[in-house]
Amino acid sequence: KYHIFVDDGEICGFALQLLCWNDIDHMSNDDLKADYKMIYNESQELVNYFIKSIIFDYNIDLTKITEAKDRLIKGMIPVIIQLKFGLANQSIRNVISEDDRIRYYPMGMYLAYNIDEIFYNKYNRHISAYNIVTYAGIIETLILNISYPFKPIKGIISIVEGLNQGNFVKALIERRYQGCFECLDVFELYEMRKLKSEDYDYAIINYPEFSYKYAWPYLMIDIIPTQHQLNQIYNKIILNGVQLNEILAKLNIIKCDIYKGFVLINYDYFVDLISFRHAKDSKSINCIKEELQRIETSFIHNKTMILMVKRKYTTDNFIEFYDLAEEHEYRDCNFMHIVVMSVDFANDIACLRFINDLMFMLYQDERNIIKIINQGNIQGLTEIVRESLKMLPISLK
Repeated sequence: KYHIFVDDGEICGFALQLLCWNDIDHMSNDDLKADYKMIYNESQELVNYFIKSIIFDYNIDLTKITEAKDRLIKGMIPVIIQLKFGLANQSIRNVISEDDRIRYYPMGMYLAYNIDEIFYNKYNRHISAYNIVTYAGIIETLILNISYPFKPIKGIISIVEGLNQGNFVKALIERRYQGCFECLDVFELYEMRKLKSEDYDYAIINYPEFSYKYAWPYLMIDIIPTQHQLNQIYNKIILNGVQLNEILAKLNIIKCDIYKGFVLINYDYFVDLISFRHAKDSKSINCIKEELQRIETSFIHNKTMILMVKRKYTTDNFIEFYDLAEEHEYRDCNFMHIVVMSVDFANDIACLRFINDLMFMLYQDERNIIKIINQGNIQGLTEIVRESLKMLPISLK
């Protein structure tokens, strides 16, 4: 068409670019083993190493997540190809300062750093920040596919226009939120006196508030619920069925310490403090120091720094909140709060989702950290995570 000669070298160079930065569709049914041959086998081997390292470091098996291994292999193939051509540590731009994806991949970023360690141990080469962030995105999509344990809600509907209108509202709600209600029974307001309080969780009514005299928490709606009111049914009623307290109990966080007005001398001093305070032995002290010294500014957002210490190095599960006496700077990023945590995920993928959603919310809004600091205990964590479910994808099946 353009009468331009393109030689074999240019064609091969373009083909290499496509291979190195290939975004392999995880929904495709292509035979990757046939397409990539030895590259596929090497990618599979590295992913196996990665999965084992996460089990060892955090006590969580990622293969419990549907299609996890397949997606991880597909994400690994382009990195292996880059490695073969000396490109694996080459970033296409300054990812740490320019890539906004990072703040949406809190736990994914920490797990993805294990890939860099594996590459360095096996090939004596680090991979680029771009590859780490991209792989973190793959891990994050896996985490967001994890379902929380859910107990269907037992609800009551009472509509002033009568039972016929009440049954219409019931059908509308059940059609939109299939499987979220164990029961959704329709009563006249006066009939509710005969019901036992323990038999239901929540009431949906459109009677005047002064006429409602029952113990169940309630939500007011119109004769025909608006879109906003239907969303409120999800946010205020259905999400109460997500068993977050059960997950928090399983995490078995022994300590949740809060330090107000903490005087931070510098980051190196803080790393020493954390290492000596929580390490289970002298070797672990050095390991914690080494890993926290490699921390990137990608773990600072909205004046909040979150540090995840691998559980294999610590004596207990813990979360600590440091409200600094004054704002500090680390590699041109300002922060006012530090959250340090070390968690054994009890080989329960819902626990992984919980910590991921918690980190996401602590990054998104500084007020969440301030709320926990003012409350002075761990109980507020579940409500912060529950709030995240209004924003993040969630399956209640």
